[in-house]
Amino acid sequence: MKWIPRSWSRSRYERELDDELQHHLTARAADLETQGMSPDEARRRAAREFGSVEAVKDYTRDHDGWSILDEAWRNTIFALRRWRRRPALFGAILVTLAVCIGANAVMFSAVDAVLLRALPYPDAHRLYSVGWTAGQDTSILRDAVDGAMWFALEDATGEALRLAVYTGGAGDVNFVRDPSASEPSASLLRQQRVGSTYFEVFGVPMSRGRAFSPTEDTPGGADVTVLSWDLWQREFGGADVLGQAVSLAGRPHTVVGVAGRDFEQASGADLWVPLRPSRTGEGSGTNYQVLGRLQPGASMDRARAELMRAAEQTVTRTQSENFGYLVRGYQEAQTAGLRTSLLLLWAATGLVLLLGSVNVAGLLLAHASERSGEFATRRALGGGFAAVVRQLLTESALLGLGGAALGLAVGWFGLRWFSEAAYYVLGLWQPLQLDGRLIGAVLLLTAIATAAFGLAPAALLARSGVGELRTRGVTRTSRTRGVLVVVQVALGVGLLLVAGLLVRTFLHLGLQDPGVDTERLLAASVSLRDERFAEDTAIQAYFERGRRTLEERPEIEAAGMSLSLPYQRGLNMPLFLPGEESPSIAMVSYVLPGTLDVLGVRRSAGRTFDERDVADSPRSAVVSEQFVDMYLQTSPGGAIGNRFTMAQAEWEIVGVVGDIRQRPSFGDVRGPLASEVPTVYVPQAQLEAGFFRLVHTWFPPHWVVRIRGEEGAARVAVRDALRAVDPLTPVATLRDLGEERNRALRIERFLGILFSALAVVALLLATVGVAGISASTVAERRKSFGIRMALGSGRASAVTRAALPGLSMVAVGIGCGLLLAQGARTALSSVLYGVGFSDPWATAGAVATMLVVAGVAGVLPALRIARLSLVDTLQEE
Repeated sequence: MKWIPRSWSRSRYERELDDELQHHLTARAADLETQGMSPDEARRRAAREFGSVEAVKDYTRDHDGWSILDEAWRNTIFALRRWRRRPALFGAILVTLAVCIGANAVMFSAVDAVLLRALPYPDAHRLYSVGWTAGQDTSILRDAVDGAMWFALEDATGEALRLAVYTGGAGDVNFVRDPSASEPSASLLRQQRVGSTYFEVFGVPMSRGRAFSPTEDTPGGADVTVLSWDLWQREFGGADVLGQAVSLAGRPHTVVGVAGRDFEQASGADLWVPLRPSRTGEGSGTNYQVLGRLQPGASMDRARAELMRAAEQTVTRTQSENFGYLVRGYQEAQTAGLRTSLLLLWAATGLVLLLGSVNVAGLLLAHASERSGEFATRRALGGGFAAVVRQLLTESALLGLGGAALGLAVGWFGLRWFSEAAYYVLGLWQPLQLDGRLIGAVLLLTAIATAAFGLAPAALLARSGVGELRTRGVTRTSRTRGVLVVVQVALGVGLLLVAGLLVRTFLHLGLQDPGVDTERLLAASVSLRDERFAEDTAIQAYFERGRRTLEERPEIEAAGMSLSLPYQRGLNMPLFLPGEESPSIAMVSYVLPGTLDVLGVRRSAGRTFDERDVADSPRSAVVSEQFVDMYLQTSPGGAIGNRFTMAQAEWEIVGVVGDIRQRPSFGDVRGPLASEVPTVYVPQAQLEAGFFRLVHTWFPPHWVVRIRGEEGAARVAVRDALRAVDPLTPVATLRDLGEERNRALRIERFLGILFSALAVVALLLATVGVAGISASTVAERRKSFGIRMALGSGRASAVTRAALPGLSMVAVGIGCGLLLAQGARTALSSVLYGVGFSDPWATAGAVATMLVVAGVAGVLPALRIARLSLVDTLQEE
């Protein structure tokens, strides 16, 4: 059968068909005339032989494919007319599909960009992250290495695996574009330190100049930098900058290259400088990361052999048990922190799409049951099973296409919001875009949704015979709609429970006592990773000058300086308690005298720092209550006078203060914020320049100020005062503690908001489904209820009978939903803190919300029975 007609113009096709048939009739009549017939008799004889012209036309149209197109066109026109008659129903269906498909389009774009699409580097599948494992539990893979590990790796590899070392993230650095200017101005940029092979391993060519040489990546090498394309355009307008000097961290650096235009990274670095790895200082700890590229023609077996040789060298130096190097895909390593959150959100939006499809199927079934007369007439007039199915599938396909078009529009707007939110909250640096892959995914989702809500109702109704359509066909659709309502309620309860758990997590973390007085407290961070602060005397002078200048402002009541703040990740350091050979770990923060009082930290025993704690006095330390409980097992008063060794010096505990909420990063302490973090505070005057250089490489210190009056004026005063202290040390961030808390809990807030929004959509869809089946039950049994009441049954009993099917399905759906939610227990365990999966408040809230909302939706249509006129019902019967 030919599916393409001879002409795409129907009128032209009909003219050509008429001309062709007339030609055949005329030719046959001419033949008969040559046999001796008269013209009139020849035309009559030719017409009789030819038969019905219309039948021939129908046969020809079928042969040319016009009948299929005609039917499709008629089905389409018929569907559009039905839409016009029921705009509310079909409008609700389109909106449902648009929201569900749009949400899935946004999440697919994120999952595709992060987990599915190859990273924007040449042969990205050949990039690997190198980690190590040791000890009894060899399943724990650590990505960070120290200097000894790096040099062992560098010595043993190269033929199969080309390696590069780098710092995992970018840090703030003071940048002066023209240090020779009479009044240079500084700005803050993001700087990352990398090895000389870094750009080579990524495989992205430089757009200008070159990368670092091996001699520049060694101690004492020349100070050079490579600019990012964006920084080059933003600060230098694309001019020739090779060989130009800029100031970074107080030292002149020569620009030797500009990175490729398309070189994008998760670190968001503005520029790069040589790492110069070592075995001492920061190299004595696991502060480096290693990137590897499998060389062309090399196999992973050869690469593993090289890593085994490196491990043998490392074990010789460290004597670690079960030590070994392992590799995993660079993309997998970079997205490990996002994988769980993205897959959870994708699963949730997928459930919403399923719920929307079930809801649409229920609405179409309810609508189809009202069309029983139409289908009975079609079947009585000879319409077959396939014709009815094609009509229903045409209607479903049109709804699906309309929903897909609107879903793409919703997805386009959603991508703009989600991209920005995901960048700041999840660190999602890959671009999210509306491209062919996304459109293809939307079309696939549309096909799946169309099959889900179109095929089953079509098959169910088309199976019913003429006599069944008004009896058993309606009963069958009612049962099917009941199953759909159970599914809707189950999915809705599951999403409500997950959203409740995430919201409870956020509230649990956000409402905990931070351990400081957050009222009228501002914190300003600055970068002191600067050559001008290479000596401890310069740092102490900056601290004293800064506090004096801040406290001279009338808007500021008191000022102090602290290395870390509440809600932040602090500096981890090992320390040794008397009589113990293995080190203990604590968070260490230096402070100016009086800073703990400015913060409002509760004092439990002893004292805090004052004028007695100077450089040549015995070293003093203030510890947290958790430090006392975890390491000393005594009372706060009993901790006073205890000593420990840290940073090759002995410290005496002179005070104990309350715990503050911080982000832990060691041991078994789990969660984004915790009070179970042992903390040590030391006076800044008793620290040396080497300590400051090391910690300022990774952590920017913070000025903390207690303000008077209006906050906006105080913020201006803080910036002006610090600019007056040192114009080349700009303020990096200026926040109150509420902003710092929100920043620490941004992932928990983000997940809670998104899951709550999806749960609200699921609740609305389930409510519509329950209301729909209750309304259908009332409409189908209206006469039955009227007769019952006419025979003496009470109105309350009739209302109860009408509402009972919907309410029973809600109860069954709630039970199924609670069981369904158990499947998410493992996935949610990594994002729930302080809240168990069986949290009674979240469970009760999800069940109560669904019971109330869906119960009301089921009862309201049943109340129409109470207003039923018995006389009208009997007259209708």
